[in-house]
Amino acid sequence: MKNETQLKRMARRAGYKGKLENFDTKKAKQRQKNKPVSWAEEMEYDEAHLLSFVNIAQGAVVANSKMSAILALNRDACLNGRYVCASFTECPSALLDIKKGIYPVLCSIENSQFIICCTELQAIAKPTTSYYTNNDSVKFINRRKITISSKKCNEYTADACKDTSKRYNSPLKPQIVGGKESLPKEFPHMALIGYGRERAHIKWLCGGSLISERYILSAAHCAYSDAGEARWVRLGELDLESNVDNADPIDFYIVSRVVHPEYKAPSVYNDIALFKLNRVVHFTDYIRPLCLNEISEMHFKKFIASGWGTTGYGESTSSIMMNVDLNLIEFNACKKLYDKDEFLPHGVDNDRQLCAGYINGGKDTCLGDSGGPLQYINVQNRCSLTYTQVGIVSFGRGCASKNSPGIYTKVSYFIPWIENIVWK
Repeated sequence: MKNETQLKRMARRAGYKGKLENFDTKKAKQRQKNKPVSWAEEMEYDEAHLLSFVNIAQGAVVANSKMSAILALNRDACLNGRYVCASFTECPSALLDIKKGIYPVLCSIENSQFIICCTELQAIAKPTTSYYTNNDSVKFINRRKITISSKKCNEYTADACKDTSKRYNSPLKPQIVGGKESLPKEFPHMALIGYGRERAHIKWLCGGSLISERYILSAAHCAYSDAGEARWVRLGELDLESNVDNADPIDFYIVSRVVHPEYKAPSVYNDIALFKLNRVVHFTDYIRPLCLNEISEMHFKKFIASGWGTTGYGESTSSIMMNVDLNLIEFNACKKLYDKDEFLPHGVDNDRQLCAGYINGGKDTCLGDSGGPLQYINVQNRCSLTYTQVGIVSFGRGCASKNSPGIYTKVSYFIPWIENIVWK
């Protein structure tokens, strides 16, 4: 026999408004099987639960006086990722994520409903309001196919969130110019690509990014060099010349180099490759994969590049990983800066390439950064620092020169090719 509290709860969920003694629990259960239960009803959130949720989602206790400002920032970050602020009933994947310990970003509270950043929904038109609500989101959104990359991203994010006590605080033509030193664990997906048969004499000439338990994403022109083919990968490194840098470097051997079949040097189109490692990578705070961007339109305007390349044209490479903030250069502006030549016989390709840097120069990737990631910080993950990769360092004219932004391979265009190899 159910107690009165349980009966009231079942009646409320079923929408029953009659006398409690006449409530048919069997019929209600049958109807409930085909009726989605809202997150608020299922979790029975009151004010205390809300503050708890905000605390988890934000990684800090949020005072009422600051909540509106933080929610405004959340909405902007959500829209910058071309996602949608929606209710839990419109975003069923969020319920599953919560059960896995992945908490969504809170956009707003409307009529006692929680509006969260739904990464299952994608904006297909530029909004006419400052943020999406239940009423104005319908005409801007559609359900996008959940790809293998998306599922793996959620899986890796969930793994990173298991222990919230470990939150993060704080051609071989194309190091980072105008950048700053990276911190321990700041870019756990970063990979060094090594050349040479003997382990004692490895030359680290390219970069890459860990995208799964066995694969590194890099540039096609990094598959081979004057020092031979790419043979080695080092993960978990920070400073190549230090053993007390709070890093955990581990070396792997490359057993397979998969260069995109349409890459034809010296052209830099389709400059993308996958390197398979000789054994499974075990994820730690120092070594962890990033996510892959699937949206072709570059709605984000600011990115981060990281690597061990030279700090200036003609200078030596950096022993410590550097990183630099770069701006997206709009396609039309970039296209005017690069004439057609042997490297770009058809000019810059908007589908397969993107440009980032500064028109006036000063900051850029450089020699030795090739194959490394152009990335942004994930807005939906607040328990650890994770990234989404939008580009691969591919080509440039000099380093940090005026009117010479870097050209990057656009990851979104190659998602089907990547998935067919890495997760087939």
